[in-house]
Amino acid sequence: QHNEESQYYATISFLFYVSVIVLNYRMDLSVIVAQYLYIFSLSWKFIINYSFQSLISFVNKHLNRINLEV
Repeated sequence: QHNEESQYYATISFLFYVSVIVLNYRMDLSVIVAQYLYIFSLSWKFIINYSFQSLISFVNKHLNRINLEV
């Protein structure tokens, strides 16, 4: 249980790190996919629950940014 909890926090911090990189530098899509696949291989059970929420919020922010620029 303790190991699962530490893995949970490690995954959150890693996802946050990747999100910051993506938002700041807008990396190539292949790099983003590679990062998410690496995280997915580390903790796939947690990712399945979390990735949908993070991806939806990321898409919403991106769409809002596009609407503001138009």
